[in-house]
Amino acid sequence: MEKNLDLLRDWFLTEQSENEKGTVHREPDEELRFYQAVAAGDISAVEKNIAERRFVAENGVGTLSLNPVRNLKYHFVVTAAFITRLSIGSGLPAEQAFRLSDFYIRRADIQETVEGVENLHDEMVLDFTRRVQELRCRAGQSHAIRVAIDYIYRHLADNITLKQLSEITELSEGYLSRQFHKELGRTITAYINERRLERSRTMLLYSDESIQKIAVENGFTSHSRFTEYFKKEYGVTPKEFRKTRKASNQDAPAIDLYPL
Repeated sequence: MEKNLDLLRDWFLTEQSENEKGTVHREPDEELRFYQAVAAGDISAVEKNIAERRFVAENGVGTLSLNPVRNLKYHFVVTAAFITRLSIGSGLPAEQAFRLSDFYIRRADIQETVEGVENLHDEMVLDFTRRVQELRCRAGQSHAIRVAIDYIYRHLADNITLKQLSEITELSEGYLSRQFHKELGRTITAYINERRLERSRTMLLYSDESIQKIAVENGFTSHSRFTEYFKKEYGVTPKEFRKTRKASNQDAPAIDLYPL
């Protein structure tokens, strides 16, 4: 009985404090729309939410811990749980989704600043959103284009030629090029470079491989070529990117966040 009274007293004091601060929890519809945007692969909506920094907005965010960093970590785990299950509902393989969630939660656990948790949250939700978007894009693709994409993913380190893709899809080079652009909105070369840069970015963040080795393992013919493409895409060199991002993301084990 005495323990229950202590709990009741704690609850009363907490409630009083929240009322004095004017704390009002965020409308459920807002969070639901955000989760649904991730599950729908809606990159623009998710990026808008990130730009507005809604994850760390004090207005409407419940206090799960008096420690600001721990409080944000708890909210991080809640977000991870929701988007994982909704993404599975959108077609993301369950094992892949749960492994991805576990990875990000482990990374969040070792963050020591609010900024570090926020940055990781932004990466996580964009990662899930892009994967769902990719799935939805594939759903509307022809069999031949899916075959070409799968081949590209498995051979990012190799010199992928139009002739090779033409042979495995059993389409003429000209027709394959036109169909690829029609279905994906970009050339085959542009698509290959995008995938190589994405995987390179992940390796820079989560592995200790040298930049030279990362360049080679992702099909870039030289360090300078890799640097040129990377800076054009992300606005900084691979070295600058690794230095600034790893400052807020402590060393992590090597992992490929884009499994085949």
